[in-house]
Amino acid sequence: MRIYNLKNHHKIAYFLSIMLLLSSCGGVKKRQTKDNDITSRQSAILLNPDLVSFGDLFVVDEIKAKATGILSKAFAAEEQHRISTLEELDFLLRTLKERFVLSNISKSDFKQRVYKRLDRDLAITNDLNRCLEMVSGNDRALYLCKENKLYSVISSAYNIIQNHFDTLIQGKLPIGFKKSFYNITTLETDKGSRIITGSFKTTCLKGVIITMLVELAGSEANASDLALPARSGEQWADYSWIFHTIPVAKSLVKTDVYPKLRSFTYFYKDDNSPSQGELGFPHSGYYSGGGYERGGRDTPSRPEDCSSWVSKILGTKHDITTFGLMQFFRIKSHCGLADKSWVGKPEFQHISNVLEPINAANLKEDIKPGDVLCIRRAKQGRVNRYTNYGDSGHMAVALFATDTHLLVLACTRDAPFMEGIGLQKISLQTEENSDLMFLRYKKDHVAASL
Repeated sequence: MRIYNLKNHHKIAYFLSIMLLLSSCGGVKKRQTKDNDITSRQSAILLNPDLVSFGDLFVVDEIKAKATGILSKAFAAEEQHRISTLEELDFLLRTLKERFVLSNISKSDFKQRVYKRLDRDLAITNDLNRCLEMVSGNDRALYLCKENKLYSVISSAYNIIQNHFDTLIQGKLPIGFKKSFYNITTLETDKGSRIITGSFKTTCLKGVIITMLVELAGSEANASDLALPARSGEQWADYSWIFHTIPVAKSLVKTDVYPKLRSFTYFYKDDNSPSQGELGFPHSGYYSGGGYERGGRDTPSRPEDCSSWVSKILGTKHDITTFGLMQFFRIKSHCGLADKSWVGKPEFQHISNVLEPINAANLKEDIKPGDVLCIRRAKQGRVNRYTNYGDSGHMAVALFATDTHLLVLACTRDAPFMEGIGLQKISLQTEENSDLMFLRYKKDHVAASL
């Protein structure tokens, strides 16, 4: 597949955007007085500082052209995910078209059958999430099951079927979606209503394609019945770039929802599954906690969370976390509240092998492409480096900083708006109550030392 070189395109667009801004002072004044007055997507791209702009893309192109080491690896990971996702979607849609033709089912009947399946899947998902709220435990499978976004995926499917059913059974992607794969993915929350790379809606579209294929396998079928070809001895669930599975939490087996899972689109069980089976999820590269239950940590197609994705880029033996990175940063910098017992933990050594803290007093001057960004956030109040640790975090590979934003490469999700691996623009104002830490990859690092 051809991936276009957009360097010149970005340069032209960048200069056009500057000319347009200079020649339309009224538009700038309108933006300053009332955001709701902006009525076009073009105006939003030019004037909304939280969107990745043409100017941002121009700088990113320059950085990518010179990238080496882990930065080159991060750009390559984004591109590999994008290309492989498109290839798999094309394959699944060809399969859908062929199987629909062979089924001899009319379009209207098939559409109604898909709607009926969605109704059942939504009811089962509600029961599943209800049961998950009632059970407790520390096992990883339960945690991963509780992180599912299937309700958002399935409830969004109705609109996709209504608007794109004929296109999908013809084996085609919606207009504009395929073209979006030719550019680096941008992760922006305004994409929620559009089927375009970086939008959570694309995860929902993948769910629709899987649902249609499962329904063609039978009204009581599930994802186990898809009969998609194995590759190099691996089942589709092991090599897929858009679908992954996790074990059904054992605490669910004795609940009233478990028997219903057999006819649930996203139930999966094969010879490699645990006895209780697995739950499958469409994704666009992200899953909270990472998706290492099948195929192992080094499988390139597995979904990641923000920190497991950065860990894979860094090449650490085990995942590092924002909490662990914060402890490392504070201990090594002799700055702030820290638990000194972390020095003896394996995660501390994994981090020490590859990263060292940097003092980024002036973000524009001190941040270099390829630095690792670690953010700790508080649910309420602010993260004070000297008094608390915060409640959650984010991790990414930094590209550059402006007076108001950070541009990073990240794997992230904000359902139901965005999901993916790509460029994220982080507002410094939004993060004013967070603790931002930066670390640099050790140039003398030897992979064998890990």
